[in-house]
Amino acid sequence: MSQKFLMQSIDIKGFKSFNAEGQKLELGDLTVLIGANGAGKSNLISFFRMITNMMNDSLHKYIGINGGADSLLYLGAKKTAQIESQFKFSFNNSVQNYRFILSYAAGDTLFISEEGSDWQSETGIRISEMTKALGKKETALSKLVNKENTKFLAVNNLLKCFQVYHFHDTTNASPMRKNSYLNDNKNLKSDGGNLAAILYAQKNSDKWNNYYKRIVEHIRYVLPEFEDFVLEPDIYSGKNIILNWRAKYSDHLFGPHQLSDGSLRFIALMTLLLRPKELLPPIIIIDEPELGLHPSAISILANVINFVKSETQIIIATQSPNFVDEFEPSEIVVVEKDSIETCTKLRRLDICSLKEWLEEYSLSELWEKNVLGGKP
Repeated sequence: MSQKFLMQSIDIKGFKSFNAEGQKLELGDLTVLIGANGAGKSNLISFFRMITNMMNDSLHKYIGINGGADSLLYLGAKKTAQIESQFKFSFNNSVQNYRFILSYAAGDTLFISEEGSDWQSETGIRISEMTKALGKKETALSKLVNKENTKFLAVNNLLKCFQVYHFHDTTNASPMRKNSYLNDNKNLKSDGGNLAAILYAQKNSDKWNNYYKRIVEHIRYVLPEFEDFVLEPDIYSGKNIILNWRAKYSDHLFGPHQLSDGSLRFIALMTLLLRPKELLPPIIIIDEPELGLHPSAISILANVINFVKSETQIIIATQSPNFVDEFEPSEIVVVEKDSIETCTKLRRLDICSLKEWLEEYSLSELWEKNVLGGKP
């Protein structure tokens, strides 16, 4: 049985609310981030977005969209001159690291002043590559991968696949409620904009139709009146598709605008998580997946997450006490703001110190009592 490529830890220094001393985030199959508003959960999620852009040659676009480099550095460029990070990965008893430094430059921008990666096998054989190129605007990690040196291929591909899913926009103008291009069906977009195309491809695939049926089955748990999707290319161009559906005991055709906000988000989450294993992203990062969901839907979502975490690595940020009750204490990371240093701190729960508490109280009760910290 093949092992899962696992991201073990991330060190973050100098990014937004993370000071120059930095924090280490230890990761497992599932990591659940909890914390109060303003503690730094959103900044951590934003860091993952920056990595995605950096690995896909869009770092400077990300910097511009987010208000310039000064807004990305801890307390601004006068206080912090650079962002540092290191990732540690494991696969088949080998360990790989990737690290970089982003330095501030004139024009309120950042450049990659240092970048490197190393690989170590179970026998101790170590390969290391480091680049230092003043003024480099985009990552050179992909250039370390060639026919003679494939050791860094997995890390390169995984970092490129970082995707933060944020299904908050369920307005009438939401991409999930609009037409999508029929052939845009490889990976679910971060905003769910190609949801109909993804479902259409699975429904019409002999290989993956059973996965489509599993998605529909889980949707029916939450929407008992739901019968099935009606997914057909538009009759004019044949290139676009929209998320139409039918209810039980009715011939009426409903459109995506007749789905509630919570229902639409749940459909997107099931489509993301219940895809075939070979189509799942290697790392799934979801910001507030519980938003707008009924408590029973939250419980079903948590069950799916607990099932899928054995097939892919999952990181979620939540503010829902009910959601936290569905997971193991060892999977919880508390995100807090240090009032003295005004920076974000990350802390895994101390299971030993909580043992007696957990005999009498649930995780959500301990969170609300502020025993865990990061009070909601």
